[in-house]
Amino acid sequence: MSTAALLGGEATPAPAATETPAATSTTTETPAATTPEATPASNEPWYGTVENQELKGWLDNKGFKDLPTALESAYNMEKLIGKEKVPVPKDDDPESWNKFWEAAGRPKSPEDYGIELPEGGDPEFLNSATTKLHELGLNTQQARALVEWNNEQAAAIAEAREAQMVETHQKEVESLKKEWGHNFKAQEAKADLAMERFNISDDTISKITSGSKVELVKLLSSIGDRMQQDTKQDGGTPTDFATTKAGAIQQINALKADKDFVTKYTSGDTMAVKKWNDLHKVAYSE
Repeated sequence: MSTAALLGGEATPAPAATETPAATSTTTETPAATTPEATPASNEPWYGTVENQELKGWLDNKGFKDLPTALESAYNMEKLIGKEKVPVPKDDDPESWNKFWEAAGRPKSPEDYGIELPEGGDPEFLNSATTKLHELGLNTQQARALVEWNNEQAAAIAEAREAQMVETHQKEVESLKKEWGHNFKAQEAKADLAMERFNISDDTISKITSGSKVELVKLLSSIGDRMQQDTKQDGGTPTDFATTKAGAIQQINALKADKDFVTKYTSGDTMAVKKWNDLHKVAYSE
């Protein structure tokens, strides 16, 4: 207390408590909106503001917990796909199609497919095939798989055709056996005799049965030529096939298997006996 105050004189008044700014109050000036109780609860996901509904649906399905997780997934996907992107070209843009096929694994040239010619294959066909595969834009894996499938199919078809030919041949033989009956062996021997007499090889038979008319004409010409050579001087008629020892022996064996001839011979048929004796003269002239 100063002397002036004691004496009742004027003194500098102390600051009043009411002059403190209201903003410093910690009890009455805090905004009610900042209290936890005043913040409303929200069920919106972190991507709730995304307007693109298709993108929003994709995010819903993926279930990313936050933006960094979604960004990391997109980043890894881009690394997996690669940075170089080739769009699907239009139908009338050959240059773009070539780029697209090369990006998909098509080699630079048909030879780069590395497809080997199978045993017995046609080199020209393989060249045409690989050229077409390259033209169609197939990559190496596709081209090889297609060629392998084609070879398997061709082998299966050839096997089935061979089996069919064998079955058809067996049926034809059975039909011929019924037609010739008990003379089958004799007739078969005569056929063998004719093949030897006119130099008919198995290769010639194969060509004729495969449809070669030229081979058939050549065979008939050869038969006509041999018949002219074997013409008898006394009557101008062709001789029997048995003009050689080997031919006569073959015909003798054929007659032995011919039951009709054996019956005629044993019954004393003049023509049968003469034929038998003539053949033996040629076969065993020595």
